[in-house]
Amino acid sequence: MPSFQTTALVPTNNPWQIVDQNNNVLASVDPSGNLAALGNFSSAAGPGTAKFTLTSAQLKALKATPVTLIAAPGAGKAILVTGLAFHYAFGTTAYTLNAGTIRLFQGAVADNHPLCASVASGLVDQTADTSNVGQAVTGTGNVPKAKAENVAITVANDGAAELTLGDGTLDIIVKYNVVTM
Repeated sequence: MPSFQTTALVPTNNPWQIVDQNNNVLASVDPSGNLAALGNFSSAAGPGTAKFTLTSAQLKALKATPVTLIAAPGAGKAILVTGLAFHYAFGTTAYTLNAGTIRLFQGAVADNHPLCASVASGLVDQTADTSNVGQAVTGTGNVPKAKAENVAITVANDGAAELTLGDGTLDIIVKYNVVTM
């Protein structure tokens, strides 16, 4: 097993990352302290489960500001998402969708590699706590290696407009493995 000298603890969009001197991600931790990804400790890390809670402010800004859920795992590695679950905790007002979406992406939203259909409709527009357990992972299909290797898993709104009005939170549970390409 290779040895690493940790040189930085880097705050990213959502999780913290521990990187080595070559900027390879060794591990990342979400704001709740959950281990979100393992980088170069072995040829495959996992299975892993990470839970993230998106605030109302984050949900209403997902189009402009996607949120990183699992940090890029490092050169030569990819994140294989194997399961998704969502739990919406209703506040006092449901979200207005405005043709907005909530989807997970492998890599940048602009690369258009969604991992699931939108879960916004029927979830965050409800006036009661609502869950979606076992959301189908669609995979990205055939993509250039550079679009699959060493890219983060993000949640974003790639719809027509931002969500508005709501004040609930959304828990996202992601089951995944880190694999060597």
